[in-house]
Formats: sequence, C-alpha cells, structure tokens
Amino acid sequence: MTSQKRPEVGLLLTTIMTGLGGGLGAMARWGVESIAIQGLGASAWIATFIVNIIGAFMIGLFFTWLDPRFPRLNHVELQLAELPEFRHWLSPIAITGGLGAFTTYSSFSLDTVKLIEDGMIGTAIASVGLSLAVGLLAVAGGMRFGMHIWHEFPDQDKSA
Repeated sequence: MTSQKRPEVGLLLTTIMTGLGGGLGAMARWGVESIAIQGLGASAWIATFIVNIIGAFMIGLFFTWLDPRFPRLNHVELQLAELPEFRHWLSPIAITGGLGAFTTYSSFSLDTVKLIEDGMIGTAIASVGLSLAVGLLAVAGGMRFGMHIWHEFPDQDKSA
C-alpha cells in the first residue's frame, strides 16, 4: 500500500477562515468592552486593557496547543490539533484572526494618546507599564496553563 499525502489547506481557504476567525474575535472584543464599560463602568482604556490581557492569556494557551514543538500527552488519543493540516489553518483562525481582532494595539495606542491629551500623563504611563508587564505575565501564564492541560512534564507522576 502506498501512503497518500494529505492535501494541504490552500491559501484562499486559510484566508477565508482567518477572516471568519477575525469576525468572531471582533465581536467578542466588542462584547467584552461593552460589558466592561456599560456593565462595570470602566473607562475606555481599562476596557481595552481587560481585552488585551484576556487575549494575551489566550494566545499563550492556544500557542501551547497548536505549536508542533510541544510534546503532547502520551495517554491522550489523537486530537484534531495533532494533524498538521488542522494546525495549518486553526492557528491562523484562532491566533491571527480571532485573537488578532480581539486584542487591539491600535486602540491601546489611541487610548494612551487621548489620556496624554487629557493631561492624564500618570495614567497614560501606568497604562503602558501595566499593559506591558501584565500582558507578558498573562502570555506566560496562558502558556503554563496550556502546558498543564495538554502536555506532560518530566516531573509529573505518571501513575496517577
């Protein structure tokens, strides 16, 4: 029997799927920002901060699931993300499209400029510093959480 190579997902389909992911991400962003502003009374920069930190955590989590460099759990049955062609289009949908549209560097930048223009220099500096520090911690936390969900560590007890 000869093995057949599975067809790769084409550029057009990947682009369309990325756009669909982007649409979902944009709707989720609007929903989270609306809840933060209207439901919690947060200012625009706080709403943007919340969205970006959630997105930073999620990108760390998805990265550990989708990146082929991470070894998978030995006792877990084959998952769709184990198939190279599935990863080929899921990563653009979830990370580039979904989280790219969910998080927003441009809104963060605009909010920061508006804070400066409003004379809230300290708040602008705090926003930039917190966004960077907490964002990096959120990505690392998402990756660590993903490693515990989807991967084995050498120090884990395998008898459990």
